[in-house]
Amino acid sequence: MKIYWNYKEEDSTLLLNQFLNGILPPGVYGGFDAVAFDGSMRLRLSQNNAIEEISIAGTSKKIGVIKTKQGVIVAEDTQVELIIDPTTTLPRIDVIIMQHQYQTVINASIPFYSIIKGTPATNPTPPSLTIPAYQTKIGELRLPATCNALNVLDVEWRKELSPILYRTPKTLLHATIVNNLTTNSGIKQNFTNFTVDFDALNEFNAISGEFTAKNEGYYSFAWQCRIDVKDDYTGTQVRLGVATSIEKYNPISALWNKVVSTFINVGYTNDFLQQGKSVSGMVFLKKGQKLRCSIENTGTHYCNSYDNELFINRID
Repeated sequence: MKIYWNYKEEDSTLLLNQFLNGILPPGVYGGFDAVAFDGSMRLRLSQNNAIEEISIAGTSKKIGVIKTKQGVIVAEDTQVELIIDPTTTLPRIDVIIMQHQYQTVINASIPFYSIIKGTPATNPTPPSLTIPAYQTKIGELRLPATCNALNVLDVEWRKELSPILYRTPKTLLHATIVNNLTTNSGIKQNFTNFTVDFDALNEFNAISGEFTAKNEGYYSFAWQCRIDVKDDYTGTQVRLGVATSIEKYNPISALWNKVVSTFINVGYTNDFLQQGKSVSGMVFLKKGQKLRCSIENTGTHYCNSYDNELFINRID
C-alpha cells in the first residue's frame, strides 16, 4: 500500500510521477499531428495544434504531452521527424512510439522516438510494442504496397485517441460510415445514415446520426475519420481547411453547439492530401439531450471524409 503523502514525508520524484497513476491513464494528451506529406519518406509530427503552455514571463508555446506507464509527463515542444522504410509488393503498418524509462540516477534516460516496423501482408496488422513497460504508442502509419513517398494514395497517419479519466465505462454505441462527401468552402453538414454495429440502449438514430441520452450522466465519445482531397482533383495546389466536430443540442436556444472540434488547415502543392483525425472527450448530458457529428469545409476544393467511426460510452 502507498499513501500520497504522509506528514513531513520526504519528497520523491518517483512518487511525484506515480501519484496520478490510476487517475490519468498513460497515452498521448496533445500534439503529434502529421504535417502534410511530401515526396519523401519523412514523417513529421507537429505540435502546432497542441496544448498551449504559458511561461512565467507570459510567453506561450505549443507542447505535445505524453504520460508514460511509469507516470512520467513528457512535454515536447519541437517537431518530431522520422524516416520510414519504403514498402515493396505488400502494404505495411508501422507503429510510432516514444520510449522512456524512469531511473533513480541523476541525468537518467532521455525520451526518444522510434518506429516499430510492421510485417508486410495483404491485410497487414500493426506490430506489438517491443518493450511495453517503457513504450507509449503515439500512432500508426499505414503504407500501401510499393510506397516510396508518403504523398501517395492510401498513406494514412492514425494518431492514438487521447485518454479519458479512469472510470468504469459502459459501451453504449459503435457506429460507422464507409463514405461521406462534404462540399466546397463554407459548407457544413452532419454525418447521417450510419451503420450501427452495437447500440446497447437503442439511443442512436442511424438515419439522422443523432444520439439521445436516456439517462442523465457523463458520456465519453470518440469520433475518428479520414479526410482527403476529392479523388477527381487534378490541379497542382490545394487549400484545405476541414473541421470535424462533436456537437450537443441546446433545447433552450434550439442550436447545436460544438463540444470539441479538431481542424486541418493545409496549403499543399502536390496532387494528393490525406489525413486521419480523431476527436474525443467527455460531456454531461441531461435526459433527452442529443449529440451528433459534423464536418465543415472551409477550404477551396471538394474533399472526401470516409472510414468514419463513432464510439459512445456512459461513465458510471
